[in-house]
Amino acid sequence: MHSVHPSFIPLTRTPFQQDGRLINRLPDGSFMVESRGQRWHCRRAASCLLDPQCDDTVLIAGNDDGQVWLLAVLERVRPDAIAEVTLPDGLRISTPRGSLHLASRDQVHIGSKDFSLEAEDAQCRLRKLDFDAAEVSSWIGIGRWIGCRSESLWDSVTQISRHLFRHVRQTEHVRAAQMDYQAEGLLRLHARNTIATSDAITKIDSEQIHVG
Repeated sequence: MHSVHPSFIPLTRTPFQQDGRLINRLPDGSFMVESRGQRWHCRRAASCLLDPQCDDTVLIAGNDDGQVWLLAVLERVRPDAIAEVTLPDGLRISTPRGSLHLASRDQVHIGSKDFSLEAEDAQCRLRKLDFDAAEVSSWIGIGRWIGCRSESLWDSVTQISRHLFRHVRQTEHVRAAQMDYQAEGLLRLHARNTIATSDAITKIDSEQIHVG
């Protein structure tokens, strides 16, 4: 004969399945469910993905060994509240021969300590993007940027390249407090018309100076 716990009836040896109301969530992750005037101490079934809340209508089942499980949430006490799927040991979603689509009318939020994304090809189409990061490092084989306008604001910019080519079809403006150009070999400036002016001193210094 089974001993009686003061908060719930002894576990039955007859397999059963019935609905009930969740009345308590215990610290060890189990639940207390009231069904047909009786209280049942239930473990959460692995198939119960939706996180049960107090006063939810749930489905419980017991086997002939006296184990009772909470199988599913049948009806939520607050249908408009955010539903939560809780899997403490992790989750893997796999579609070996198909596609996976995630859709939301309002927002998709991903939060994690580490985030990894791997794909052979990727497409990203956004109307507007705000990106904030303390540090960004990228390794790119070939990079192409095409747009109508580009603006950048930096405290310091360092650029190192073996070859650098810039083609401006109209006018290029540079405003700087000081400019220092140094070439190890040849420095060539050519234009149809050239104007060089200064307010104080203009100095040309070389071992040989050819004019004309």
